[in-house]
Amino acid sequence: QKISYCIDESNFKLDFTRNRIRHEILSKLKKYNKKTVEHLFNLSKIVASENEFLNVFTNKALKKSAKFGIDKISLDLNEFFRYNKTIQYRILKRILPEKISLLNIEKVFDFLVDSKKNHIDLSGTWKVRKNNQKSYFLKVQ
Repeated sequence: QKISYCIDESNFKLDFTRNRIRHEILSKLKKYNKKTVEHLFNLSKIVASENEFLNVFTNKALKKSAKFGIDKISLDLNEFFRYNKTIQYRILKRILPEKISLLNIEKVFDFLVDSKKNHIDLSGTWKVRKNNQKSYFLKVQ
């Protein structure tokens, strides 16, 4: 089925961020390099491909290092620390299901790496404990 072309008047309103980017920022960048849009598109394809690879790798690493229960997730720290920091951060992001900030991921990472404490609290929803070579993520009721 052929869809007819039409002009959406909202595409010209600068009230929308996407339009301000398209009409103001991209047009200025094109003055420096006519292929700016092409380069950004190519970059987005590269990043998407790399992200897909990292997601697959992270899923495998997560299965090896974490065990999921109803209100408890255990993390094998020996296995966890075998991975690159990027994969470690992605594992932590997957373990904590709520939208969690990078600041909280770094807080957990620092706790796991070098903390004298035996637990930390995260946003009132999760408590993280550690002992020996295991860490436990406990959902707070």
